[in-house]
Amino acid sequence: MRIRRVRLVNLRCHQHLDVEFGSGLNLVVGGNGTGKTSLVEAICLALQGISPRTHRPTECILSGAEHLRVEVELGPDPCVEPEAISGGAASNDRTLVAAAAFSRSGERRLQADGSVLSSVERWESLAPVRTFFPDDLRLVKGSPRRRREFLDALIARVSSEYAASLARYGKALGQRNALLQRHQLGDEHGPWETILAEEGLVVTRARARELSRFAPIAGSIYQDLMNNTAVGLRMIYRTNVGDMTMAEYQEALRDQREGDGRRTFTHTGPHRDDVRLVAGGIDLRGSGSQGEQRGALLALVLASAQWAAAAGLSLPILLLDDVMSELDHARRRSLVRRLLSEGQSIITTTDLHHFENDEIKTAHVIEIP
Repeated sequence: MRIRRVRLVNLRCHQHLDVEFGSGLNLVVGGNGTGKTSLVEAICLALQGISPRTHRPTECILSGAEHLRVEVELGPDPCVEPEAISGGAASNDRTLVAAAAFSRSGERRLQADGSVLSSVERWESLAPVRTFFPDDLRLVKGSPRRRREFLDALIARVSSEYAASLARYGKALGQRNALLQRHQLGDEHGPWETILAEEGLVVTRARARELSRFAPIAGSIYQDLMNNTAVGLRMIYRTNVGDMTMAEYQEALRDQREGDGRRTFTHTGPHRDDVRLVAGGIDLRGSGSQGEQRGALLALVLASAQWAAAAGLSLPILLLDDVMSELDHARRRSLVRRLLSEGQSIITTTDLHHFENDEIKTAHVIEIP
């Protein structure tokens, strides 16, 4: 499905705002401080239940107000036949309204057409969102945990079995770490180490397999965005489990109990994995330029959308905040060319001069006063 309209009340600098969107490329234009990013943030609050800018949604409430509310009207995707999306009443041939309200007391209420929802899982299926915010560069520059979570989310979308294995692994890891913190190093570790070895191998093998499929997509997009056919993006999976058998994995955990007890955490396993992003032989995390890091992030976002479409899932709605400001002319043209064929996208910008006249004519332009 696609976003038709967004209505918001008491969100950051906006007391009231009502905006209509087109089904393709949308350009949200306004000066600094006019609340362009807040409009994109509102969409995330309704469809993802969280803000990409803060862990505390109460910070999004307009000063002096007691609550905020966002309504996102979703309509059929003109590029998808109604029968292509299953789900009975929640099919692609009708309009739905996703709503979210947050109060200063911390209460959150999610709704679909006025009915209360317990989670945003429904929208991840019908109207998934992928974002580019300047702070998202932490995916490239930040800790391995962010890249693990990115990869896990990709795989979990196409495999509920993977999500279940990851959850079982996480529970067993928590139990073993609790034993280590209590300096218990005996046979009570055995059952948890068996689960860690079994599920850990499921996780690492799935990550390696799916990354080998995803990485070429991201690499191709990166080459296109960077206008350099000689330099591609490589995604290199690093794990300390490697080619271990289950028996070898269990033995490693047993042998490491004493050392792990001193560290008070489990040293071996997929919770220590990383995905290195390398271009032209340079590890982008520590040595990439700002342009290369932004290009890699954009490639990952766009590749995740292409990945979803290839898996038969809904094509994600792309929300790109201030994406043009640090791209040169050629890279801007490459990005817009891709977005025009990627379904619905929403770009915030302070300056329409970042776009060619024919691109502006094709897009739906929204001016924020």
